[in-house]
Amino acid sequence: MLIKKSMKKLLFIIIISFISQYSFSQKVGFEFGYNFAKLSEQENKEGISTFQIGIMADLMKQENYFHVNTGLKFNQKGYYNIPKGLTNSKIRINYLEIPINFGLYLMNKGNNSSFFLQLGPYLAFSLMKAYSNDYGLNGGIGVDTRHMKITIAYSRGFNEVEYERENRVFSAIITIFL
Repeated sequence: MLIKKSMKKLLFIIIISFISQYSFSQKVGFEFGYNFAKLSEQENKEGISTFQIGIMADLMKQENYFHVNTGLKFNQKGYYNIPKGLTNSKIRINYLEIPINFGLYLMNKGNNSSFFLQLGPYLAFSLMKAYSNDYGLNGGIGVDTRHMKITIAYSRGFNEVEYERENRVFSAIITIFL
């Protein structure tokens, strides 16, 4: 009887392992990106170059080309302030951001590169007391290979950062999978 219970447990573990191995493909990697950040349309505000870095995970359902991309990253946003009659200044706002992007692979050629679209919300915690937390929507297109992903993305904040203006960020991102 004890052997029969042990065999059932072992069979259950093998079945669960098999299902989890073949239902979802998981990739974890480091993400590096260049940002062109600015606030929504406002006089005397121009964009600035910033960066992002973080750890990302891709979960992909193999049979229907659907994927979920999430992680934790340091993301720098901001704007170029040109006050009238004063010196120009770059305002950089540091955030700890959690994106959750839902995507669809457009062409999947087995283990070769695949094109994708993705869209999803993000929550960003300000690391600077002078600025509030941010939340918004991400969207992007890119190409995914076995070891790397290249994404062109746009991020639109919905929370006011300064005087009824929200974050707007264009990004070029490279993710290197482990």
